[in-house]
Amino acid sequence: MYDRIAVIYDDSPESTRALSAALPIARMFNATLEVIVMMARTPAYTAYAQAVIPEAGELLAEDRIASYGGLQERAMKSARDAGVEPEFHLFESDEHHDVITRLKDSKTALLILGLHHKGPVISRLWRSVYSFAEDAPCSVLGVH
Repeated sequence: MYDRIAVIYDDSPESTRALSAALPIARMFNATLEVIVMMARTPAYTAYAQAVIPEAGELLAEDRIASYGGLQERAMKSARDAGVEPEFHLFESDEHHDVITRLKDSKTALLILGLHHKGPVISRLWRSVYSFAEDAPCSVLGVH
């Protein structure tokens, strides 16, 4: 039924819960699990830091890569501990359209998202999660 499952993953507790929910589902269906890592954009103030310290941009980029590498390693360990061998894909946080295209092209059957425990007004701030749910070309499972 679900031969290909994707989970949106970043450094939030919500996406950690989504990954935890995706692992037994992927194992149960013997499905391919695709972990879509969403990287936050480099903050705008980076340009100011580079004006003062020219090598700041390079240092921040290295730190960013190390941070997301560590995030990916933790996800890999969790997956392997659960008996699942995941695939990883990195996207910038504003590449919503590219992620949806990836889901279509890979014929993903189920997308698993972490839902935020916030009121309806605050939830609008997290609209990217809901945009994925609305635009996904597959079934969607929201995890609290």
